[in-house]
Amino acid sequence: SPFVLALYLIGGILIGKKNLKKDYVKIAFTALTCIAGISCILCPVISQFLTRDFYDAANLFITAVTLATSIVIIIGGIRKTKMLTVNLGLLMLCVVIYLTFIAGNFDIVFSGITFVVMGGALLFINHKLSKSFKAKEKEAEENA
Repeated sequence: SPFVLALYLIGGILIGKKNLKKDYVKIAFTALTCIAGISCILCPVISQFLTRDFYDAANLFITAVTLATSIVIIIGGIRKTKMLTVNLGLLMLCVVIYLTFIAGNFDIVFSGITFVVMGGALLFINHKLSKSFKAKEKEAEENA
């Protein structure tokens, strides 16, 4: 799980560094992915010398940083009315939830219900946001 998140977040670092401008969303995204990426790389090395509690705390930290990054991306996408950016944030959020259920020992039925609810929520959010973005676009055309 930390290695998957490490690859995932290192990709975010590269994308964020390439597109970095004076935009707080991109700056926050790059900073959070750098912190989580470095944590993911150092965690397996340091965990050999420390206890299991530290390893669990590091996983919790990486998950929290990834969750914060996805929320920053979602908010930035909503402010800029970019569905692709919102969907990227939602995808990151789903990956965090999915990895949490994979790492935990949850019942198969409970996990299945959670994934169905998560899929329905994504469809609902996409539907509502696309309506909202189209209304804003139409309003902008009428004002122009």
